[in-house]
Amino acid sequence: DTAKVFISEFYDNKYIFVIDKDELTVYQKEDLTQIYNAQIGFTPTEVKIGFAGDFVSMNSGSDFATLDMESMKLSNWSTASEHYGWLDGYMLYSVKDGALFVYDFDGLNTRQLASNASDHFPVTITADRWLYYFSDEKLVREWLIAK
Repeated sequence: DTAKVFISEFYDNKYIFVIDKDELTVYQKEDLTQIYNAQIGFTPTEVKIGFAGDFVSMNSGSDFATLDMESMKLSNWSTASEHYGWLDGYMLYSVKDGALFVYDFDGLNTRQLASNASDHFPVTITADRWLYYFSDEKLVREWLIAK
């Protein structure tokens, strides 16, 4: 197994991330000082860096681990199914047995939006606030931002 290595920037700091099997290590790029190390709990198959470099999300199937770069805390969480997608840079969705769930990038603020959504993708988001999906063969539009 080959380690995964990638570089990211958050604010004006640059970081090197190394994932070796189920271990995550973060270094300052400038002087290679280790600033974070943790066991992820699984070997990631995919890695996503937030648009602003504010988080790193790693997953294998429905298992996720997200490192919040602001707090330097790792959260482990799972989607309802292995079939998931990113709605935008900060939110994911998954559909299982007709239930449509949305999640923040760190697994917090999980919401079930529908109980009879189509198991077939796509689900889409517009203007960072409207979620569209099919339920009972009708197109549904949901408001994502709390009123």
